[in-house]
Amino acid sequence: MSYAVDRSGHETVNVRAIESLASSYYGKKMNFHRSEKINFKSSVDVSRAWLVDHDRKGITVIAKHHNNNIPKYILPYFNEETLNYNFLMSIRDEFDKFPKLYGNNQCLFVLEDLGKTSQNFKNEMEIMESIARTFSDLHKSTFDKKNLYEISRTYHEIKDDLRDFSNNGQHDQFIQGANILANYVEITTKHSMSRFIKFAMPILEDIRFPGHFESFIHGDMICARQSVYVDGVVKLLDFEHGRFAHSLIDLAVFLIGKIEINTNIDKLHYSHINLSAQLAAIYRKMIQEKSGRVISDTIWNRNLASCFFFQAIILIKTTEMTVGKKKFTSDMIHTLKLIIDRLLECLVDIPAHLELQSMLKDFLGKLGSGPIKLLV
Repeated sequence: MSYAVDRSGHETVNVRAIESLASSYYGKKMNFHRSEKINFKSSVDVSRAWLVDHDRKGITVIAKHHNNNIPKYILPYFNEETLNYNFLMSIRDEFDKFPKLYGNNQCLFVLEDLGKTSQNFKNEMEIMESIARTFSDLHKSTFDKKNLYEISRTYHEIKDDLRDFSNNGQHDQFIQGANILANYVEITTKHSMSRFIKFAMPILEDIRFPGHFESFIHGDMICARQSVYVDGVVKLLDFEHGRFAHSLIDLAVFLIGKIEINTNIDKLHYSHINLSAQLAAIYRKMIQEKSGRVISDTIWNRNLASCFFFQAIILIKTTEMTVGKKKFTSDMIHTLKLIIDRLLECLVDIPAHLELQSMLKDFLGKLGSGPIKLLV
């Protein structure tokens, strides 16, 4: 095989495979010119590659590939992302806010290079409307595509979803996170663990059985790394967390946030975009207009609140875990407080899961009274 080498002498992309996939897509011979690594991971390489045709007309593509030493826990994400791009290409006439897939093989896929964000948002409202428009387009286009997605899984010989953040994986993390949080609540307030769990478990049922809310979701949209803003349109990147699930999880991930790694200091931290939860109301109006579905206030509030709680409690479990043996920039209690603060901020004026909201407000009120030790 022929590989390109970066300035530090590391192999980057499989030159011949990229040429072959791009040539097949364009219907003419494309020759590799050079490449540039654009991510920091060693197990999965993402590079921008420059290609030229016989007339010296050039294009750039994004090549994502893994080497033979890829950790077992990362390989399912690569395989699922390849599947997801193939699925999205099959419905591109209905949803096109993602980079085209030029081709793929077992350890490589080549994508359209959308470039960098070409303009800035004018204000917060423009951000929310653009995000809501892209999410509602994605969800509306896939409400009835679950069977097509399953056919695609069978065609690509991908049976079980082995990602840590698969639906089943997240369901398990929710149960563990709910127990961790219930333990803290019992220690600091008059509320028992069993009472907290009693009111938390119906949330999992809403997530497991989303009904009309089920669609294909991005599942990881939180910051500029997962999107580009081009010509007034937010286009989504990086579908390694993509799957069929409750559509409002996309809003919850975006608004509640996630655990990220600070590559400068090699530590984890909690991060969210700090946008108003008004985004959800904007999305609701758009999705109802596009799908023709009318969602009652009771059903909307219940499902939105469930997704907000679901994401926050998963983050609590993620915080408690030792991920890659990396440490957090702050202690568990401080991170916990930040997550719950944000959750309650997003739940303002949402009359759902009120018992849990009340317990968490009591919990936050007690956090300043002294050190808390988790009982296990």
